[in-house]
Amino acid sequence: MTVDNLGPARRRGRGDALLKPVSSLNLLVKQHVAPMLKAAGFKRSGRTFRLVADNGDQAVLGFARHYTDPGAAVFDVS
Repeated sequence: MTVDNLGPARRRGRGDALLKPVSSLNLLVKQHVAPMLKAAGFKRSGRTFRLVADNGDQAVLGFARHYTDPGAAVFDVS
């Protein structure tokens, strides 16, 4: 799986405001994980996805970044 559009900060249409680079984890979650989990019935809050069963049981998936190497995309799913 590849993640696109990870380039440097870009200028927004007006003024000199710069957009921060999109993190590879945020892009991965947005483009690949969120659509799949939403289709399965999960509710999203940030990078956390929760599925609650009728009996109250829950499945929770959380995606967290690690800042070990600025050039690498290192993350956990818990």
